[in-house]
Amino acid sequence: MGMPIITASTTTREQAITDLIQSVALEKTALSHILNADYGVGAGITPLPPANTDPSFVMGGNINVTAGSNASGNTIIDPDGTVISYTMGNPNGIFTTGRPVDFAEAERYLKCASNFWGSLESNGTGEVVYNQLNLTGYDETLNIFSLNSSNLYGTGISLAQLNGINIIAPLSATILINVSGTAVQYGSYQIFRNGTAATRENAHMPLLKG
Repeated sequence: MGMPIITASTTTREQAITDLIQSVALEKTALSHILNADYGVGAGITPLPPANTDPSFVMGGNINVTAGSNASGNTIIDPDGTVISYTMGNPNGIFTTGRPVDFAEAERYLKCASNFWGSLESNGTGEVVYNQLNLTGYDETLNIFSLNSSNLYGTGISLAQLNGINIIAPLSATILINVSGTAVQYGSYQIFRNGTAATRENAHMPLLKG
């Protein structure tokens, strides 16, 4: 089945911003096959949803999870998936089967969206100072940054080598970060928003151009 092509010529700036906001609103964990030990999900979600209602951990394929905890709600595996092992705790939910996520359709949408977002022209700048990546934008609505994951702004420094990222832009603005590269890797560091540790409200996720 062919994948539809989204081009900038048929989508307005306002529609693009709406698409970005809607994509950030998808805050559930949804994976195909998963192999993990002592894995934690949803520990920072407050207040907790009503017990046994939140599909907070969804697999479309096989599951092999040892220990850990899904603190928020239900763990759901697709009926066509295989349970190799599952000993994760569900203090606010259950382990069950179902299909709350259409993985094939989600993949098609995200590939199209990624292609479109990646075609948008950058309007923000970046520099690496003492191994911290500073991204600066001035647009009150949408600031776009394009990064080469292995060579940030011509410095030869990769994302994995950083000790922090500071996004400097109006707090009302949406931030789009397009990351290119064949093997994108992140280090263990904090993301800041205008010099202050980013919160769940203003730092949802990077959007990857793949």
